[in-house]
Amino acid sequence: THCISSAASDVYKRQGVGILLGPGINIRRTPLAGRGYEYYAEDPVVSGDIAAALINGLQDEGVGASLKHFAANNSEYRRTEMDSIIEERALREIYLAGFHRAIKKSQPWTVMSSYNRLNGVQTSQDPFLLTQVLREEWGYDGLVMSDWYGIKDRPASLMAGNDLAMPETRRDKLTLLAAIEADEVSMDVVDRACHRMLELLDKVQRHRRPQTQADFPAHHMLAQQLAAESIVLLKNEEDLLPLRPEKNRRIAVLGKPAQEPVIQGSGCATTVPYLLDRPLDEIFDLAGDDFNVTWAVGAPDDLRCDEHALAEARAVAQEADVAVIFVSTAVGEDGENGDRQDLNILAVHERLIREVAAVQPNVVVVLANSDAVVMPWLSECNALLETFFAGQGMGRAVA
Repeated sequence: THCISSAASDVYKRQGVGILLGPGINIRRTPLAGRGYEYYAEDPVVSGDIAAALINGLQDEGVGASLKHFAANNSEYRRTEMDSIIEERALREIYLAGFHRAIKKSQPWTVMSSYNRLNGVQTSQDPFLLTQVLREEWGYDGLVMSDWYGIKDRPASLMAGNDLAMPETRRDKLTLLAAIEADEVSMDVVDRACHRMLELLDKVQRHRRPQTQADFPAHHMLAQQLAAESIVLLKNEEDLLPLRPEKNRRIAVLGKPAQEPVIQGSGCATTVPYLLDRPLDEIFDLAGDDFNVTWAVGAPDDLRCDEHALAEARAVAQEADVAVIFVSTAVGEDGENGDRQDLNILAVHERLIREVAAVQPNVVVVLANSDAVVMPWLSECNALLETFFAGQGMGRAVA
């Protein structure tokens, strides 16, 4: 993890980024959670340790982290108004424990408060969370910032320990200034927040390295290695994989994600890769003259079945020794402001699997998904490769 974040920090420094808005370590308490793919685990020990490694790797290289979303932001449905009702023991042993572990092991430069309420109190203005637990019990001395437009009451949030409201808004500034002038917010509170802000600015400025050069080709090779190590083989009847020319010379590659790989979720975590491996290209490249590779999209539209495209996919699959079908969950459903509607892959992809399996006995499914899925089609395939959201090197790794 240190190696990954060290490579990432070169990119951030080259771009002038002083703080990464992450890692996010909310508990993955439901596979329907819209941002589950951003978070690490259902286990606060695993979450805290991975986060600490990432934070240390970043900050050792001069880029600050923002540990988020503090706390109990476990789903995206109505996230700015939802209320997480959690008894204190569960709160401390599950939902806060990962944050405590990460802070203890890495001291992130910033912590980001969450959008939701916790036991009736907006987290961005919760003195129990931001002062008693974070500051007094855990000894955290960095800066607390809000999530974007996450502040409901700027004076209350400042007094609770939320130093920085993001982004800057006229409303927040005016209400805070009025509260200060009316002596509703003491200058000690203002000075404390200003001091933390100045310390953060000093850290960022001292660690700026504008001459840093990022080795993008080397980073891409690392992305391929990471993807290869993270992919899980869930099913492999009769050792169908790896494909071998003496057994499976004719390969049919099917499914839109073979050309347009699903590598990440949507929302503010979306990145634009420097390089992107397309699985179909990589399969052609590695197959060389040893295999005969054919291609059909099968399901060009994520929402509607295309009978002509399905017929073409069946025909291509029927002429091959094996069909490799790329499928995914709904693109755009995994992200901010909404949770997944169900645990299915796209209906058009499920139909593609069933139609191809009816004419081709050797089917390999390559799955891209943010979290758990149900697989009523599992008996229709001989091999199943789970990639999750594997990033820009996924195509080469799968090939």
